[in-house]
Amino acid sequence: AARSGCRMLSFLAFAAKEGFVVDTYRDDAEGVLARDASGGSSISVVGLRPRITFAGGRRPTPAEFEAFHHESHESCFIARSVESEVRWVAAFQRRGQADRKSVILMHE
Repeated sequence: AARSGCRMLSFLAFAAKEGFVVDTYRDDAEGVLARDASGGSSISVVGLRPRITFAGGRRPTPAEFEAFHHESHESCFIARSVESEVRWVAAFQRRGQADRKSVILMHE
């Protein structure tokens, strides 16, 4: 939850800075608990699945959207402090459009 929240706040800041209006942001995050080298438990993989809806007259291009997520990861101190693998699949759409196309991006 901490990684998801940190990334969401960073994403919202980058989107707002570029003039985009985020209507909704929902992330179905999950983690995989595994045994580490010492025999203890640790989170080995974090999966983030944000669903973002943009309002207003502008919708980011797939390249802008991917850049927001990359910048969000790079600026999040939690993501930079934890060594588990992060996988994310993100979708966005613009409310009020007849064509509700979503762009799915995956990063491993």
